[in-house]
Amino acid sequence: MLLYEYGRSQYAFSRILTTVERYRRSKIIIDRVSSKQRVNLVVTAPRRGSFKLDVDVDTSEPAADGQATFETLFAVVLDRLIPPGEEFSEVATKLAKIKLRELESGLADSEFPGERVALLQQIADGELYHEGITSDLLRWALGSSSRAITRTEITREELARDLELVDSDIRRKRLVEKFRSSFPASDIDKLAARVRPIFTELAVPLGKSADIIRIGSPAVSRKYYTLDLRRLDSIKHRLLDEEEFEIDVKIKNFDVESEHGSLRSDEFKGVRRFALDPAAPPDVKDKIIAAMQVGSATIQVVQYTDANGVLTSYLVRDVF
Repeated sequence: MLLYEYGRSQYAFSRILTTVERYRRSKIIIDRVSSKQRVNLVVTAPRRGSFKLDVDVDTSEPAADGQATFETLFAVVLDRLIPPGEEFSEVATKLAKIKLRELESGLADSEFPGERVALLQQIADGELYHEGITSDLLRWALGSSSRAITRTEITREELARDLELVDSDIRRKRLVEKFRSSFPASDIDKLAARVRPIFTELAVPLGKSADIIRIGSPAVSRKYYTLDLRRLDSIKHRLLDEEEFEIDVKIKNFDVESEHGSLRSDEFKGVRRFALDPAAPPDVKDKIIAAMQVGSATIQVVQYTDANGVLTSYLVRDVF
């Protein structure tokens, strides 16, 4: 692995872990990671080749609510980042259609009796995504010699990769189901928004040095988060909500070259990112700079959200 990619990835990973653990201990969502956070996560030395990176989390300080472990909270945050199944719906639809044709031909199949056939039909029609049935379909396809599957041009490598991703999602959802209600949804959204941009750095090795990153407990059967370039694109994907609104803010910083910055407001906790709308009038950039000097301003914005509807950043269209 390239040292530069490894270094950037592990620095990003430490920021994500520290942000989550600080919240677990104190219910505080930090703006930035520093040595003052008093979160000690001990990392073992990497091994040659495809290696495991073990992180020892000090549990001597209990969670503020006395219930959830670090692993659980981390899984809840990761679960909030992942779009609900869209990335597998196309392959699931193709396989469901093939499977239905086999069942209609009279081939017995104990995996898809009765009520599961009805769900299979909904998947084939593109009306439903079901993780459990998608996992079964992928396992069936990997063990099948059907020419219909070959004609889909989905390779066995792609089927195996999709199966690993789907199964990790299933394990994660089972892990978080008991504890999801233990954390305020608004706090989980803020944590997800805080760590989302860091994932780009965490995944730097996927460009040249690595194909996949797995996160979870030491046991192979307990990997509950699997990251590849396709899933990274899903995390980074943003949707623009065109409904404009105004918000009172304090602009923390603004880079004139990139036209990006960050701001605070009494209407939310922490710092939010923003960018200047390329279509905004020419004087808006000067207004932003003037607002930084004054200390406060009212801005007109639209917002970006991820596929789960969580706010990711603002697009500034005017300053008053």
